[in-house]
Amino acid sequence: MRHAKAQPDAETDFLRPLSKRGHEQAAQCAQWIESLPFVVDAALVSAALRTTQTWEGLQIECAVKFTQDAYTDHVETLVHLVREFGAEAESLLLVGHNPGISDLAFANGYAQELSPCTAVVVEITTDWSQFGLIEGTPAQVFIPSKND
Repeated sequence: MRHAKAQPDAETDFLRPLSKRGHEQAAQCAQWIESLPFVVDAALVSAALRTTQTWEGLQIECAVKFTQDAYTDHVETLVHLVREFGAEAESLLLVGHNPGISDLAFANGYAQELSPCTAVVVEITTDWSQFGLIEGTPAQVFIPSKND
């Protein structure tokens, strides 16, 4: 999942907060996640302000790890984080940033760049240790409504 819409400016990029629209998008996504036929067991969330605020808006109760390592544009770093943290979970939510999060979706068969607050459910047929080595399949997608 890519973080929800953020303010364009802040003291640093890491400290950019969500916009009003971003908070609305996170609430929409929370409803979608609640309707999924599985429960999120664990979450891996970039420690940047806009991703932590997106996570808070999702209102999911599960094990969560906030990490500065997920504040990256390198898909390889994200793959290693998922392998490491996902071992404990059946379903894992990764909340991150572009271009890395879109590159991860591309590597698993999703054909579009992720806009703010877009989430792609990727099914894998092996354990998390093989994530990134074997392509997953995009199973479901959430794209927030454009009512602004």
